[in-house]
Parts: sequence; structure tokens; C-alpha cells
Amino acid sequence: MLYQQVETWKELFDICKENNVERIYCDAAYALRQEEVYSVAANTPGFIPVIDNARLQGLYKRETIDPHEGTRKQGTGNLITRYVINPNMFRHKTMDLMRGDAEQNWWIPRGTPMEYLSQVTAEEWVGNEWRKKRRHNHAWDTEVLQTFAATRARILLTYHDQSIMEE
Repeated sequence: MLYQQVETWKELFDICKENNVERIYCDAAYALRQEEVYSVAANTPGFIPVIDNARLQGLYKRETIDPHEGTRKQGTGNLITRYVINPNMFRHKTMDLMRGDAEQNWWIPRGTPMEYLSQVTAEEWVGNEWRKKRRHNHAWDTEVLQTFAATRARILLTYHDQSIMEE
């Protein structure tokens, strides 16, 4: 499937159904949409929120959380799974894949819009931190989440880190 943006959760779930997607890892770091993402996760099997923490030791950790924590609904529903990832480790691995510096291959399908290419190259490692070169980096964030998802599924072993072998 080529890069595309969707406007509604229904559109997303229709695409996932057409492509037999079992899990959706969704960025839950945007404060304005976090409650919405957690609500969708509470009602949708296989929909898993992900946040990042650059100070996290290791690649990632799995948490069980109350999706309504901090609201009036706290304690009224089921708990959900959320992953916290170390974004720098997954950004570096994604960049290694893009540059061809990894054992696995990374490629872009023909017909992919230039907007995708602009977004997927919107950040760079400068000095000791990732910096935005362009405002829109959504495709880059998506590629980093895919690197995490492939690591979770053991399709891609990202670094020699015990945490992915112990889970």
C-alpha cells in the first residue's frame, strides 16, 4: 500500500481490514488527542498506544494503564496496554535501514508521493540530538513506529538488547 492520510478512525480500520492488519501501534504522545487514542484502544482489540521517553533504559517497556486516568471516568473501565519506547534508538535504527547500513532492506514503492519523501527525511541527527529540518514529519514518525512494530514482532532485531528477548 502506498502512503496515504486518513481523516477518520473508520477509514483507518477499513484499510486495516482490507490488508489483514492484526495490530495497530498508534502514537499517543499528542496531548490533545491522547484521551481519544486511549478511548479507541479501550474499545478496539489490537489497537495499541505508544508514547516515547528518551530517558528510557533499553528499547521499550510494556505498561498496563487506566485509559481514563486523570479524568472523571478514572477506574470505570478496563485497563489497556501501552508501550513506551526509547525514540532515539528506534530513530537511529530506522535511519540505518534507510541508508542501507542495516542487514535488512528498506524501500519505497513506486508512485509514493513526494510529500512522503519530504516528511520521512524531515529530521536529522545533529550533535547529540534529533532536529527537525521541516515542520511536517508524520511519515518519519510512522517509519519509526514501524521499526518498533517490526522489533516487537521479532521481524527485525534492533540492537543486541536483552529487553526484546526477555519479553
